[in-house]
This record gives sequence, structure tokens and C-alpha cells, in this order.
Amino acid sequence: MRVTPMMTSENALYNIQEGRARLDRLNEQISAGLNILRPSDDPITSRQILDLQNKVKEGDQYLSNITKSNLWLDFTETALQGVSDVLNNIKGVASTISSGTTDTAVRTNSVSQLKEMRKQLLDMANIQLGDQYIFGGYKNSTLSVAGDTNGTTGIANIDVTNLSVGMAVSGDGIPANTVINSIGPGNAITLNNSATASGSGVRLTFGPPFNAAPFAGSALKGDLNGTNSITGLDTSTLSVGMPVSGEGIPVGTKIAAIPASGTITLDAPATITKTGASLLFGGNFRGTDDKIQVEVSRSSKVEINVSGSELFSGTGTYGSVDLFAALDGLIAAIESNNVPAIQLNAANLDKGSQQVSNARSDVAGRMTRLLSTKKMVTRDQNTAKSIISERQNVDYAKAAIELTQQQTAFEAALSATAKISQLSLLDYLK
Repeated sequence: MRVTPMMTSENALYNIQEGRARLDRLNEQISAGLNILRPSDDPITSRQILDLQNKVKEGDQYLSNITKSNLWLDFTETALQGVSDVLNNIKGVASTISSGTTDTAVRTNSVSQLKEMRKQLLDMANIQLGDQYIFGGYKNSTLSVAGDTNGTTGIANIDVTNLSVGMAVSGDGIPANTVINSIGPGNAITLNNSATASGSGVRLTFGPPFNAAPFAGSALKGDLNGTNSITGLDTSTLSVGMPVSGEGIPVGTKIAAIPASGTITLDAPATITKTGASLLFGGNFRGTDDKIQVEVSRSSKVEINVSGSELFSGTGTYGSVDLFAALDGLIAAIESNNVPAIQLNAANLDKGSQQVSNARSDVAGRMTRLLSTKKMVTRDQNTAKSIISERQNVDYAKAAIELTQQQTAFEAALSATAKISQLSLLDYLK
């Protein structure tokens, strides 16, 4: 094969350019500290590195979720400790009077203490982390339903399937603090307030307001007259179905209706007549039982909330004691010196303490699970980072040797090319 000077020149230039490119790439790798500078350098390894980097970012999000979940559960545990302390104080008062006493002053003092503790229990039930009620669930359980208003308390032609007495009502022509008083007969409901306008197919919203305190309640003064009616009340915070306790109020009594501002109707008559009687309202759960779950790994979610109804009303797996009902029963029993009722409600509150302990054990188990998951996610992240470093980061000692070798080879190529380029036909004819 005949090798022409042009071929020799082109090959020499090609080798110089290739050597220059390899030298530049080594310099660039050392400067950047990376083996792969662009996907075209190694498409397969580039894809693997991208997948591993996504895994690290995913782990960062999981760790953030775990941190927030731990904060919520830590706060829940603190709240549960507070509930447990209140119940222990209640049991302490109950134990001193478990056999009853004819001393009115002792009973009055015990009742006064228990009513204050009831307020504390209600405060714990409505405790917040930031602007969120930790025992209230999270969903806005409102319904949007059309109905015909006629300027009175009645609403006709409405789908009552998912409605219930005590639900809050809002919409065009509906006054504030309006609730359902009764349902039926037929597709009709009555409200505790009259609509201010008439209309067909008016869009109405039913249900508690979003993020409302899960346990409504307050201490108020009212006038009893020995019947189902109580007057002289501030009814702005009251709703149908709310439990009522206090002087002359039978155990288990609830608000049956709110016929007018300042007046309520009970589902059982008061046993005394008194002006300015001390009354307690609330303890009924109006939050939601939704389980707030947080994703802490690809295949794992952890529930971070405790249901208020399960904890305080005994509707779930923790126990079956309604703490507020048991406490109201204890207060009423002490007021009437009913020894069997005192002992029964004290025993129920003792079971309620175990109910709270069960919830605390559940929360502790979730926190342990979060700790284990955090370790697993961190370990996976470290493994991914190690593989990325191995495939992506430059080995400076090795790169320095390669750079020296490439520099030497490049200089040799330049020297050889310079000598070849000086030859001519006359050199061969000598």
C-alpha cells in the first residue's frame, strides 16, 4: 500500500487532536472532580447515577416527613400525659368520697373541684399544635345540598340522606349559628333559626366548619324552671345534641332544640327551679375520625393522629368509656350523694385511665416504628451516596497519573509529527 505524505499528515493531525481531546477531558474531570461530565460520556452509568440521586432526594423527603410526624406524635404524647394527669386528679377526688358523705360542704367542694377538672379535660381535648387540633381529624365533613326555603324555620324538598340533627347549616338567607333541629317527615328539615329569605333550590352547606374545635363546650349560667326549658343563656356556642350537666340536670341530658336566642330545650326536665344555675355544656365530639397517614418510605405509611372520639368517647379499640359522660355522672352522683352511682362512675373513670394508657402505648409504638424507618432510610441514602461517589467522583491520584501519561504521550506525538513534517522527497534521494 502506497502511503502518501498527505495520509501521513492527516494521521499525524488526527492523533494530535485525539491526544489533545483526551488531555482536555482529563483536565476537565480533575477540575470538576467528576468522572462523567455529560450523559454521552457513559449513558448507562449516567442513568444509574440519576436513579441513585433521585433515591437520595426521595430519602430527604421521607426524612422530612418522619421529622414532622415525630413532632406531631411527641406533642400528642404530651397531651395524653396531660389527660392522664387530669384523670388521676379526678380519681383522687373520687376516692375521698367513694363511700358518700352527708356533709354538704364536702360534697360541694368535691363537685367544685371536679367541674374545674372537667374544664381542664375539655381544654386537653381541644389542644392545638399550631392551628391544628390534634384530636380533631382533618377533613371538612361538610355537605352541599339544595333545598327550598320559605322564610321560616322549615326547608322542604331536600335530600336528607346524609343529614343529622345538630349539623351546622349555612347558605343564602341562613343566619349564623343555625343548626338542624329536626328531620322529617318526608324530605324536609326544621332549623333553630328562621331563614331571612325565600327561594327554590337554594344551595345550603351542612356540617361543622373546617378545623373546628373537636370538642365543643363551655360553662354558662342559666335559669331553670323545673321543665325541659332553660332561659337566660348565651346560646352562641351551643348546638343541638350537646351534652348538658350541672345543678338539677339529670345524667345523660342533651340539648334537644334551640328554639330562640337565649333559650334551649332539653331532652329531660330539670329537677329544680333556680335562677343563674351553673351549667356545663359540651364533651360531644364534632371532629372527624379520619386517619392522618404520612408516607415514610416507598411501601410504608404511619398514622400520626389519635382519634378524639376513640380517646374521649370510647368508640374505638382503646376502650369503651365516654370520659365526659362518666365525669358528668360522677358529679351528679356526688351532688345527690348516690353512693352506688359514685362508685360506678369512679370505676368507669378508672377504666378511662386505662383507655388513655392504651392510646399512649399505641403512640409509643408508632414513634418506635418511625425511629426504625428513619434508620433504614438513612442507611439506604448512605449506600446510594457511596455508589454515586464510587462511579461519579474522580480518583485524584489515578487521574493525576493518567494526566502525566497523557501529557507525555501528547508531547511525544507533537515531537514526532514535527520531525515527520520536515522530511521531503529530497531527503529520500540523498
